[in-house]
Amino acid sequence: MKKILCIIALLFASVSLAACGGNDSGVVEGKTTITFWHAMGQANQAIIQEMIDSFEQAYPMFEVEQLSQGGYTDLRDKILYSVPVGEAPTIAQAYPDHIASYLSARALTSLEGYIDDTASVASKINYVDDPSWAETAVATEQVGWTQADKDDFVSAFYAEGSVYGDGKMYCVPFNKSTEVLFYNKDFFQAYATELAKYGVQADGTWRNPTWEQIEGIAAFYKTTAEYNSLEASLKATAAGFSADSEANLFITLTQQWGGKYTGFDANGKGQYLFNNAESKEAIGWFAENYEAGLFGTSTRFGTDYSSDAFKAMQCIMTIGSSAGASYNTTSNFVTGVAEYPQRADGQNKNVIQQGTNVCLFDKDNDLEELGGWLFMKWMTNFDNALLWCTETAYFPIRESVYNSAEFQASVSDGTTKSQAQLVGWSQQELFYTSEAFNGSSKARDEAEALVRAILVGTPIDEAYATAIKNCNALV
Repeated sequence: MKKILCIIALLFASVSLAACGGNDSGVVEGKTTITFWHAMGQANQAIIQEMIDSFEQAYPMFEVEQLSQGGYTDLRDKILYSVPVGEAPTIAQAYPDHIASYLSARALTSLEGYIDDTASVASKINYVDDPSWAETAVATEQVGWTQADKDDFVSAFYAEGSVYGDGKMYCVPFNKSTEVLFYNKDFFQAYATELAKYGVQADGTWRNPTWEQIEGIAAFYKTTAEYNSLEASLKATAAGFSADSEANLFITLTQQWGGKYTGFDANGKGQYLFNNAESKEAIGWFAENYEAGLFGTSTRFGTDYSSDAFKAMQCIMTIGSSAGASYNTTSNFVTGVAEYPQRADGQNKNVIQQGTNVCLFDKDNDLEELGGWLFMKWMTNFDNALLWCTETAYFPIRESVYNSAEFQASVSDGTTKSQAQLVGWSQQELFYTSEAFNGSSKARDEAEALVRAILVGTPIDEAYATAIKNCNALV
């Protein structure tokens, strides 16, 4: 914490802090409000409210208000507007690119002072409304995490908290996912003999696909009765394979082909590095298959998401978020789940790490800031991490949660959701997180625009030059 949690009592405030002689703890009366801004929908808000209710029972001096701000872009923009006028939330859900923007605005608190604080919570808070609270379990535990806690987090998720160039920790993992390949298992089973050379088993099961196999199966699909029986309007744009996020596709293919996307220079300044031969080769290969009618994105189908085309049989394979399994499930056929495709040579294996973290904003009110940290810690403890991943399609953020009997039972039902959680989780050794800096979110926007431009015929060199020019104009 930036200053001692003890100031002269305020007569007309609902929360008063007073100096307390030889005791370093702040005298706390009434309640302090913690605001949590996020982009979660109604169903997930109900789960968050369960966490809030239990937190407020354990810490009666705090009340937590959760506020959904719409989509993730809306959330980011509202926070950036709120910071200059002193109305930022206490904590917020955030992607790494968003956190980089908040850091540029000097709005966040680095977390080491909280994470490594071995003092008891009660030594920081003297709750006069209920002195017996100091003897409760949460009051006597330490403010920060033990080493066992730190080690319990999935290492790739935890490491994302410090990818901002200065080595400091600015966020903790919350809702995590990745991308997986959804495929029409009924189709694969019906043509298992023909698809065996691509690694498909007799029952339609398919694991660890390669891009070369994707290409072959997509070509085969265009020869089948299923393709030929499509309505003319669907057949005109049908393709064997589709990717849901053009930005994710660009970044992942760039790295799988051995290229760089973003990075930091020797002075810690963010760089746009994607204008390289490897990236152009990767996207050129995808564009050739797009032109041949084998590959697509949602833009090809005129749908909001590739999952819409997948369920309509306009494609039989699609890459999408592991947390979006329900959107790739239909009563028309059984959906299978496989890992994200890699190159057959086994080099440069990469799968994107998705999902947000929670960050803590710099507050003049030390008690509010402390409460924000304690709620972040509460949200990510074993019980709440287990609640979150069993009630949603997101991953466990702790190894102990993944290995628990409760989680394993929850994913033993064979549903698409469970398969996506298990298959997605199995890829964690391949997860990557792009370097985040102020302006790196612009690179994602330009990557998406670049892919779309190339797919409609813009020369590759021209599309890359335009994207780099637009990124550098922001800097």
